[in-house]
Amino acid sequence: MLQLKFPYGRRSKLLFMGKKQKVFQTEGQHGLDLINPIEEQIRRQKSEHRGVPDLPDREAEMAARALLVSSDATLDADALRKADAVSLRRAGFAMLLSAVEQHAHHVSAKSWKQVRTQFYGLAERHLLTPVGFFDFERYIPRILGVMIACRDVRRAEAYIKGIAHLLGIIEKTCDVPARQFTACKRTLAERLIEAALQAPPVERGKLRILSIVRLVRSKIDPTIPAVLKESTIAFWAKRLFLADWSRRSYGAVWIESRSSVSGQATHPKGPEVRRSIGLDALIQFRKAAAIPQSFHWPALAFPTRRVAVTDMTCYAPQLLRDYDELSSAMRVLRGTWMAPTSGLGVEPAADGPETVRIPTRPRHPLRITVTSFQTEYDEWTAAVRGSPSHSLERYRRVNRLINEILGQKPRPAYVVMPECSVPRRWARTIAYKLSLRGISLIAGLEYRRGRKGLRNEALISLPTNFPGYSTSVAMLQPKLAAAWGERKEIKKVGRLSLEPADRYSLSLPVYAHGDFCFATLICSDLTTLKNRNTLQGHVDCVFVPEWNQDLETFGSLIEATTHDLHAFVVQANNRLYGDSRIRGPFKDGFKRDVVRIRGGLHDYFVTDEIDVAGLRAFQSHVTPPAGKKVTFKPFPVGYTRSAARGG
Repeated sequence: MLQLKFPYGRRSKLLFMGKKQKVFQTEGQHGLDLINPIEEQIRRQKSEHRGVPDLPDREAEMAARALLVSSDATLDADALRKADAVSLRRAGFAMLLSAVEQHAHHVSAKSWKQVRTQFYGLAERHLLTPVGFFDFERYIPRILGVMIACRDVRRAEAYIKGIAHLLGIIEKTCDVPARQFTACKRTLAERLIEAALQAPPVERGKLRILSIVRLVRSKIDPTIPAVLKESTIAFWAKRLFLADWSRRSYGAVWIESRSSVSGQATHPKGPEVRRSIGLDALIQFRKAAAIPQSFHWPALAFPTRRVAVTDMTCYAPQLLRDYDELSSAMRVLRGTWMAPTSGLGVEPAADGPETVRIPTRPRHPLRITVTSFQTEYDEWTAAVRGSPSHSLERYRRVNRLINEILGQKPRPAYVVMPECSVPRRWARTIAYKLSLRGISLIAGLEYRRGRKGLRNEALISLPTNFPGYSTSVAMLQPKLAAAWGERKEIKKVGRLSLEPADRYSLSLPVYAHGDFCFATLICSDLTTLKNRNTLQGHVDCVFVPEWNQDLETFGSLIEATTHDLHAFVVQANNRLYGDSRIRGPFKDGFKRDVVRIRGGLHDYFVTDEIDVAGLRAFQSHVTPPAGKKVTFKPFPVGYTRSAARGG
């Protein structure tokens, strides 16, 4: 018996029984030959887990990715113990199923029906067998949940019949007590019904699944109480949703105001109970986020998936202006306590823009990725009309671009995407996956309907550790005014106008992300002299997401802005028109365009570095230095560097 003693656990013992022990002696190059494939397998699976989903078209590729068709001899190269082969298959299939579930949420069901059918066939052939059932039983209900979420009711009925047929074979061929097998079927039937009910009302809509529940009862376990009405199904689906046990978390649905279920529970009357669950803080957060739906407090006080920090700052940006209110919201919605001071917050400025401070470790050198991504006019039109395009082809284009960026070494610090390029349903996942690698995202989001018109916004997602652990803060910066052509097209297509920014929005702030100060101007906002003048001396860089075909005018503006602000300018334009670039206020003309890209049949990106430290060192002089060794052009007369940048 092997026994380990830990200095931090004097009263604890960790014992390994003899039958669980196996020693491998690896030495020299032969040992490395055995370890290297295992390391490569771990790296590949970790990379797939951290990236955005990229689902293959064909069953053979799906099976290979999930390791469903790999022989034991092949798996021996990836695991030291034979038993690990099953674990590897489970991990591979779990990642494949997770990608399918994300497609079910993000992609319109019609556009990926063929791929989904391929997956169903693969799952039925490999899971609905005696060996597959015992190895992958935990995933069988989740597959039914995907079928229900995608409204594949007939396929779901065939799937349930296949499960029933499999159970009949197991009952005939396995020597198991009848009582235990009955309990097994009862548990499986309950999990299948639960999976069918887990689509929240906002996604399930008018889908009638009474036939699914009845089929589970008749084919798998007739002892389950009969369900006679669709209203009973709706009642239990609502109970699951309010218990935060649906496919989507209650908090995410509620904070986006998409819930058709008000679900307001009676607030507890006892002052101690109200104080312990932070009921007053929940009420204040709802007001701050302007959420129209009332809330079911047990789902927020005792959630299975807590509200993300990014959602809190996106939908209630004024929390950044009140640290105590933000701290209360974090304690109630996330169950975490913030230090009295963390460096996060908004600093108003009397003679300039307000500064949003987000603490993070310095990044030197500072690498920026400029994307050349194409958004079609038809996709723009669909967003204006309130029915954004969530096609499989578009989803794959976005995901493959992001995965390629995630695979770059060295990694960039910031990724910039064009105006109106990212559907809002996908933006959260993209920003989250990038933030796991410490990468910030500045991306133009598709239009969304506001109270008085359309909102054109840029997502600013910035990794930080302000609560004491790694997370990210996300903000929505609205476009200040629509371009003349944009106004005309919006009115023509949707009979709407661009909604003005409200008083709580972050209209034109400077983001101090660690020691890097930048601002964002969305396309035509760059053409307003007042906006550019406000930023002089306050920024190291200006990010400009664009949808612009007047390249000559904007080219002149970019060049002038670089010298007027004496800062770097990063422009990301729709690939339809191009001229995405990184430009700096360098003395030598051939150095000024650090990156400049245009054209191409495929979406792509270019990464390069900007010398922020050198720029600040140059600006620290009262009089601009001169000479052959000077890198930058002289800054404008009267230029004053802000205190946030060391001025």
